[in-house]
Amino acid sequence: MSGTLLPVIAAGAVIHQYQTEIANTLLDRALRNQPARITEMSGLNADTQHATIDSISVVLSEPAIELTLNQVELSYSWASLLARRVEAVRIDDIRATLLQGEDSLTEGTLQTGRVSVDCARTGICQVVADGGGSVNIEILLPGSPDPTPLQFDWTQPIRAGWVSASQFTASLSLQADSLALPSLPLQSMPVQLDLALSRSGEELRIDASAHLPADRSLQINASHEISTGRGNGQFTSDGFVFTELFPLSALVSLPDETDIIAGQLAVQAQLTWLRPAGDEFELQGPIDVQAQNLSGYFDDTVFTRLGVYMKAELLPDWQLRTRELGSAALTAVDPGIELEYLSTRFTLDTRNTSVQLIRPQATVFDGIVSAEQINWQPDTPEHFEIQLQQIDVARILGLSAYQQVQATGRLDGSLPVELLNTTAVINGGKVTSVPPGGSIRYQGGRFGGSNQNMELVNQALQRYDYSSLDATINYTATGDLNLDIGLQGISPLLNNGQRINLNLTIADNVPELLRSLQAGRSVQDALSDHLQRR
Repeated sequence: MSGTLLPVIAAGAVIHQYQTEIANTLLDRALRNQPARITEMSGLNADTQHATIDSISVVLSEPAIELTLNQVELSYSWASLLARRVEAVRIDDIRATLLQGEDSLTEGTLQTGRVSVDCARTGICQVVADGGGSVNIEILLPGSPDPTPLQFDWTQPIRAGWVSASQFTASLSLQADSLALPSLPLQSMPVQLDLALSRSGEELRIDASAHLPADRSLQINASHEISTGRGNGQFTSDGFVFTELFPLSALVSLPDETDIIAGQLAVQAQLTWLRPAGDEFELQGPIDVQAQNLSGYFDDTVFTRLGVYMKAELLPDWQLRTRELGSAALTAVDPGIELEYLSTRFTLDTRNTSVQLIRPQATVFDGIVSAEQINWQPDTPEHFEIQLQQIDVARILGLSAYQQVQATGRLDGSLPVELLNTTAVINGGKVTSVPPGGSIRYQGGRFGGSNQNMELVNQALQRYDYSSLDATINYTATGDLNLDIGLQGISPLLNNGQRINLNLTIADNVPELLRSLQAGRSVQDALSDHLQRR
């Protein structure tokens, strides 16, 4: 009898001695080279091949994570125990909490259903998390005082190859039905995030694809050194295509009456970052932006087929500057008066909020408007000169505000401009007619009173052929335009073509004129009309 009981008692003593050792074996195997400690364990039962634990809580110090494992089942053999390893683990429920430290950017929780760990291969454990789960995270975005909450769910299995917390690979697919970042001007939207993670020593690699509505996507390939807080990554969008069904406003919060409904935008960035202990997060590197055929509207202004190519650089203080001259071209912009074929080279620097336009030009009234260079900076006056070439008088008077007048001819000139913020002033601009001149036909009612001189002017302008036109242009900060015009020519209706010199003054308010031209039109309809015509 005693010979029979003795081995049983000895086996029981060995099992009891190894109960805590079994749990520590799991930690040692799964978390090798990582400082870890068990903070709580309950319901441990073991025999010679299996052990079950109702609940076990573990705290890792790097990274700072608290793990709670419920309904844990361990499979092992005497050989594996002597080698301080288990052969398989089944866990019904895992909750991982990323602890917030002074230097952390994130905190959050991860929860999953049944997890299996197969360690039959020496040195590598194959981990599969079946069923559904969720990730709740709070990210402290740079420049934001409050953390931003994020929630992701998954239905696809998570798979990992695990040697230790400092050496593993993992892949997972996360979904958010409505991802929102309140601190950024982004719309709430469904997102699918496909992640591949790997760690070897101090290096953590992340390869991710974020899939957004309408087949829009963002790819991230990054590497991060845990001990130093240094990292680098490439961020690429294959091209966001905008349509009337999926405009820019579906992605970004925009002001009222502002949107982009056509075109494509692609961005590529090669960024590096540094998060020294106790210091601010630093992010910098080159960013390339390419936009093609962007069409949309802002306020009451329509624009079509904007193209931009810019090589910029993100600076450590979250400022942006161009690395070289960028280029921009626009088929048309219509604030009420249509400007066509705009183009310029440019630089920008957000550190002092400065923009420099190099040789900007546009087609206006079938002529060319251009400048050599325009430098813009808030609260800093800028003086430059606009050159006018071959401006068509008939196109100017074709505006609905001047339908009672018909005229022909072309104009050249120059306009000295003083620009302060968004307010322009012109003093002493000069415009002159291009030979051989042109003609004027005034079909409106009488103007200027009934004295003899004005009677002569009314008769002359009914049909007037001018050989020269010289005008002085003044434009005030309030939008008042004054034209002092001198004409030399003849009127066939007076004394068989008597030569007559006329001096006229025309005054108008340009903002009011533009508002009258925009009145009653829908910017959406105007944009559709522009796109159909081009």
